[in-house]
Amino acid sequence: MQKSGTGVYNEFNLLQQYANEKFIIPIIEKGNFNDLPPFFQGKFVSELNFNEPYSQENRKSIFELISTLRDELLSIKNVEPRTRIENYYNKVEKFKLLGDTIEVMHFECQSEGKVTFQYLLNGGDFEIGLAPMNFTTNWSTSGENSIHSCNKVQKTFRINNFITFDSVRSCEGIPVDELIPFNWCTTLEINDGIIWINENNFIAIGIIRNIEVNNENKDKSTVTLQYRILDPIDVTDDFIQEKKFDKFPE
Repeated sequence: MQKSGTGVYNEFNLLQQYANEKFIIPIIEKGNFNDLPPFFQGKFVSELNFNEPYSQENRKSIFELISTLRDELLSIKNVEPRTRIENYYNKVEKFKLLGDTIEVMHFECQSEGKVTFQYLLNGGDFEIGLAPMNFTTNWSTSGENSIHSCNKVQKTFRINNFITFDSVRSCEGIPVDELIPFNWCTTLEINDGIIWINENNFIAIGIIRNIEVNNENKDKSTVTLQYRILDPIDVTDDFIQEKKFDKFPE
């Protein structure tokens, strides 16, 4: 920042020059910063999880960021960022924006990850993966330490206490002797595993890492799911355009 002639030096000076403008919004990685330059003080700051951009954790933050960017009061001086957001929330337009944001954020596009989400939203459906390796998972409340999972794919299995989850990286690593098939619904506890086979014959594995039931507001109950799509393919634009997934080989 202090080395004259570098790109960072030029950017830093440009930011200082326009420090009083409302359109400067820092977007920072959540939990991975110590301090911000002093000219950011008092400004709206957007904190995001860069490792899992489509995670449920980012949904509220992205909604707030988009709301701030779209707010017509953005250019008015002496209006606190939080006030702008609260004013925007009170408009009918927020519902359309919220719907768009939820639709975009309600899936995980990575081939593996660990995500905590409110499992009663969207009728209990939570989608992971990207077509043709996409899996619709479905969840409902069971008890304080358990959760129901229903079958919305071609075939599902459960594994009691899936201790080998971390080592399973391909279909050959699945402990076949421990598979318990279910057609409709099953009950899972923490560290229990689940296997999904989708309509395109891709396989994903999951394990329940945590369950938190909110007795005051059931919709805020969460489940932490760690998942992995086995033997994933590289889905490029050319692949998507050329392949017909309704006749995927078995």
